[in-house]
Amino acid sequence: MGKMQNEIKSFRNNFGGINVQLSKMKAIPGQIAVLEASQDGCCPTVEELGSSINGSSLRQHKVGRTLDVGRWQEPDQTTKEEIQLLQTTVAEMAAKDQNFREDMQQLQNKMAAEERKIQALEQNIQSVESITYIERCESGVLQTLDATFSTGFGERYLDMTATFSRAFRTTPVVTVGLDSLDDDWRTNLRVTAKVLSKSATDLTVRIGTWYNSRLYRVDIHWMACA
Repeated sequence: MGKMQNEIKSFRNNFGGINVQLSKMKAIPGQIAVLEASQDGCCPTVEELGSSINGSSLRQHKVGRTLDVGRWQEPDQTTKEEIQLLQTTVAEMAAKDQNFREDMQQLQNKMAAEERKIQALEQNIQSVESITYIERCESGVLQTLDATFSTGFGERYLDMTATFSRAFRTTPVVTVGLDSLDDDWRTNLRVTAKVLSKSATDLTVRIGTWYNSRLYRVDIHWMACA
């Protein structure tokens, strides 16, 4: 019984980190927002870069189309460097965008994993809390007075109540049995014992006999567990 209580206590302590897990999960959307904020305004948009490249290409086209005795004129070094810079910027932005998408996917996967862990923890806690376990047991003996059933004829009974040393957390399971018995050997032995009622604080046992049986003493042993 003590081992069962220790296991339950240990189990609950192991799952005491649910609030920590919840806090981590709640922090993930904030991390995603930080990544999104860092992405905003860090670089020109694809459309802006496209416009810049088109503009540079147009200038290059104009320069290249400049007629000089019927020949194409090569773009100057400045134009070439500008185009190269824009192409490099586009490549860097594409790489950053890919990294951002990968970070976003990792955070989403992490959040989904945390949600699954929390659900599993909650289910396990509910299972433990639903377990019916025995906290303690208590026992004793109920004794009739001498010669209680030594006279009379027919059905006779006596109700006896035992009060527990302290209340159980729930109504206990009660068992009773004969502890000792003294009867008149000249008549047939007839005796019954049953639990008449029980609660978290006490139990009542009915002891009886019938016909011409004569009982001088009956001791009933009882045990209550909850």
